Amino acid sequence: MLGLLLGIIAKFADGTILGVIGNQLGFWVFISTLIITKSRTSVSAAFHTIVFFMSMLISYYIYSMILFGFFPRYYFFIWMGAAFISPIWGWIVWYSRRGGWLGAVCASLPISLLIMEGYSIYYTFSIASGFSIFAAIMLFILVPQRN
Repeated sequence: MLGLLLGIIAKFADGTILGVIGNQLGFWVFISTLIITKSRTSVSAAFHTIVFFMSMLISYYIYSMILFGFFPRYYFFIWMGAAFISPIWGWIVWYSRRGGWLGAVCASLPISLLIMEGYSIYYTFSIASGFSIFAAIMLFILVPQRN
């Protein structure tokens, strides 16, 4: 349901500040990491991740097709390919819940990706980059660690 809702909101918000943030990889990394870390098992994390991304993409492109009569097949299939890879991301990042070096390495993947995407805020002052840095800090605080 979250994926369906965010897909519609993402299309509706195109051209606004929310659209700028939503068009960045950082937003989707942040949301998917929260979904992954709340999953009970690594398999359910992988399943929840693909269901989230597939539902988000389907609602985004159906909304675009119904309202604007526009369906960019090329982009749809590229993003669907990325969605089919997302279970691997879900399975790996789920292990951030563990303590020790394995948990730290798995938690560092989404956090460092967000920092890398948001690093440009230091010279561009972009709101989307600022969101990525904020999301990295939030994941650093929120991703559960077990010792």
